[in-house]
Amino acid sequence: MPLTIFILIQGTLLENKKLFLGNLNHSATKDQVREVTAPFGTVTDVIVLEGKGFGFVEFSSVEEASKAKEALDGQDFLGRPLKVDFAKPRTDRGERRPFKRF
Repeated sequence: MPLTIFILIQGTLLENKKLFLGNLNHSATKDQVREVTAPFGTVTDVIVLEGKGFGFVEFSSVEEASKAKEALDGQDFLGRPLKVDFAKPRTDRGERRPFKRF
């Protein structure tokens, strides 16, 4: 039985279909990430922050995301072991103060 992950946000339960992929090779592309995650289900969105070493993959169901997490966490991808976890919801960081030089 697959593990179903729910996130509680302001009293509302949400299913989490999005995975965080950390420790990506800095040269990894969206197409390469889509290719490695596609065998586990229907990938609906891929975001790779170029040069940052991380990204996000969203699947069409929680079950598919769970399968991908179990299979890919710790696996070698482009010479680096992947760190895969369920993505945390983005929080509102409030108004940012302007940058000032001294």
